[in-house]
Amino acid sequence: MPVLSSSNKSVYLSRFERIAPDAKPLWGKMTGAQMFGHVTNTLLYTLCETPVIPFRGNFKTQFIYAPLLLNGILKFPKNVKIPQSKKSKPITLTEGALDTLSQTIDRVLAEMDAGEFHPPHHPYFGHIGPHKWLKFHAAHFDHHLRQFGC
Repeated sequence: MPVLSSSNKSVYLSRFERIAPDAKPLWGKMTGAQMFGHVTNTLLYTLCETPVIPFRGNFKTQFIYAPLLLNGILKFPKNVKIPQSKKSKPITLTEGALDTLSQTIDRVLAEMDAGEFHPPHHPYFGHIGPHKWLKFHAAHFDHHLRQFGC
């Protein structure tokens, strides 16, 4: 299973570069710019720069789905809802840009290299630790790249 790393960052970015901000997905509703914002915000979550989402997982999400997804046995399903707090307002997708995504990836990788990457729990998978979060990001990127035909 791929892991987000300095050595494969350029592979992901070259695929992201093919997506225009106004691109329409093969499934789902977000534009290219909204997808950039979404994957950037997910990285920011792991940098502890957005509110922690309460854990809503269970035995199946932690011990069946997480290993299957994080080890590349299954791909992320289409049209999964973005985790959010039950008390929060409906999610508004914010737009992002490729350069911001690239810079945020660099920050995550720098924290990992320095031994300072201490992400919070995953809303459904629980405490997966830094290395599995990098697997998650790689699988998450691939999911959205496929969503836009890249």
